[in-house]
Amino acid sequence: MSTATASAGHTTLGTIVLRLWPTDRGVLVAVSDRDPRPPAPRASDSNATGGRGLLLTQTMATRWGYYPEPPHPAKIVWAEVSTQPRDALSRPAAGGPEITPLVMGQVLTALREL
Repeated sequence: MSTATASAGHTTLGTIVLRLWPTDRGVLVAVSDRDPRPPAPRASDSNATGGRGLLLTQTMATRWGYYPEPPHPAKIVWAEVSTQPRDALSRPAAGGPEITPLVMGQVLTALREL
């Protein structure tokens, strides 16, 4: 979820909080920041070093969403990532393209690096 925390760091000032919870299906990842705007895809070209966070989240997560975090102007973006690679590879993510073994390996590597 380094992508999520990097995205939060580029859009906000202040503290970014990353939370992880085990679930029956995998790991629930939540990132909170002080930007109240909903997450939105950004246009990026193939040479850009950023702008793909929401696309990656939609591709790797089995489900995701966001909600406001009162009382401050803030939000929490959450995603559930499967810890069962075979299960994750057997079906497309909700509304997203099929997850490849390469993408799943990158997700697992990024989670280990947290």
